Amino acid sequence: MNLSDYFFVKCFETANYRESFNDGTNIYLNSTGHFWKLENAFQQDFEGMILKQSGKGCVFAAKSGFEQLIKESLSLDDLIKKSADSGTGKKLFDTSEMNFRLDGYICCFYLLPKSEVSFTKTSLSILSKAEREDMALFHEKYLNDSTTKMFYASIYDAYTFCQLFCTGMKSRGYEITMGAVEYKDVTMIERIKMAQERNYKSIVFTKPTNYSYQKEFRIFLIKKGENTKDHISESGIEIYNSLVCNYDYTKPGLNI
Repeated sequence: MNLSDYFFVKCFETANYRESFNDGTNIYLNSTGHFWKLENAFQQDFEGMILKQSGKGCVFAAKSGFEQLIKESLSLDDLIKKSADSGTGKKLFDTSEMNFRLDGYICCFYLLPKSEVSFTKTSLSILSKAEREDMALFHEKYLNDSTTKMFYASIYDAYTFCQLFCTGMKSRGYEITMGAVEYKDVTMIERIKMAQERNYKSIVFTKPTNYSYQKEFRIFLIKKGENTKDHISESGIEIYNSLVCNYDYTKPGLNI
């Protein structure tokens, strides 16, 4: 995709968060692990998930053909026996809960095509009905699935933002991967296979189809040699040079 053809839209819970992000005094990013703990349905997602297992389970050392055995087996005991008999798998140990994920930090945006937007000195208009409906759904879901009654958004030139942000974060030692999210429903086995094949980008940049209304572009950051924290805060990057406009959004008909 050509970033020059897009705007980024980013939402903030408070005007102060927006101001400090844009003026570069507090560029605050949450980790993948942070989103696992949220109750906010809009933001909660098992970001970077490779495996999530709750309740009784077990770990196998698996070989080619094990996936087919899973489909054919009638129970866990049946799977253990068939895998041992065929030599395609060996049970290693029992588990009660086990999670594996890729850890890093995420900066997320709604992708808005420039061709769909018209600006005047005082207003912004979305030109096509389809794009208006998409953005309206995004706004509605953000408010309905969170505790906030209002949010504060900024629109950025996508290309300029990435140039400023990525240059600044790389100078601080972060490694960066970015791209549009692909929405598809991936099974746990497929995620494990991605990890085995070191296809880490697909793990981080694939989300379930029920999140497709977010039309997300994301920037994923890691810092090698450091343990991932719940969040990071950086400063001194001139984000405001990519800023096109701000807008505040309240659910229609809501008095606050």
